[in-house]
Amino acid sequence: ITGVVADRSVYPGEIAAAGSPLLTVMDNSRVVARVNIPQGQAGYLKAGNTATLKQTDTAEEVTGKVTVVSPAVDPNSTTVQVWVETANPKEMLKPGVTVHVTLIAETIANAVVVPTAALLPAEDGGSQVIAVGADGVAHVRKIEAGVRDGDKVQILSGAKPGEQVVTVGGLGVEDGAKVQVEKEHS
Repeated sequence: ITGVVADRSVYPGEIAAAGSPLLTVMDNSRVVARVNIPQGQAGYLKAGNTATLKQTDTAEEVTGKVTVVSPAVDPNSTTVQVWVETANPKEMLKPGVTVHVTLIAETIANAVVVPTAALLPAEDGGSQVIAVGADGVAHVRKIEAGVRDGDKVQILSGAKPGEQVVTVGGLGVEDGAKVQVEKEHS
């Protein structure tokens, strides 16, 4: 194979033992990152999903694909191992190096997304948001939340694209109340 000598077990003048390797040659043109993720998130992933690998000490990123989602859970860590394979241009990624992997499980087109700060508890135990119309009137909307990603949440139903929602001071605001939208202070 074409590759790089990764290990040399025997040097000139030494006696080679039968069955022992003389050299280890490694093909670094493609690499596999092994990532352990919580078992609750493993169900969202499948072979073929896109991933981004970034070495922890550089800003360069490479794109890869998920090749394996283990069907077994590690009993010690309760995580699932996922393999991400990528081309290794200029052999930037070295075997054994630590990388940060971002996995994309699904892309949801035309999703209505609001900050999680906009979610308020509803009386029935669900969630609601307060939408503010162009007339400055508050409208309490019962919503169904979808995917959460950091400080954002997808709204499956109950809010429309482009609506303004209250993110601060929404507790105690009644439906139909007149509100004043303030700009963020820097």
